[in-house]
Amino acid sequence: PQKKAKQVIRNFKSAISNNNAHEVLEVEADTDRTLSPTVWNAAFLIGMNRTGFFASALIAFLLFLNIAMQSVFLGVITNIVETELFDENEIEQLRSWRVFFAHSV
Repeated sequence: PQKKAKQVIRNFKSAISNNNAHEVLEVEADTDRTLSPTVWNAAFLIGMNRTGFFASALIAFLLFLNIAMQSVFLGVITNIVETELFDENEIEQLRSWRVFFAHSV
């Protein structure tokens, strides 16, 4: 699988650099997966001749920003999970409400 993936990437880069759109479509048709319009897939375009320096820099910046934002999000979620939102008395009240009242609705 890795050899095939490397060959597909080589073919794709070659088709892009030679500006042969029909070859790009053929390379895409030969693969099991296609690129979707996400920053994760755009990262494959960094450094390609047709992408250019500024576009590559923008993609790299957006990739870094995406990773940073997801890291912050994971930090917030971890912090929420680790803090106790309810004390034992509130949990017991919610449990009794669920058992005695919630199932009657």
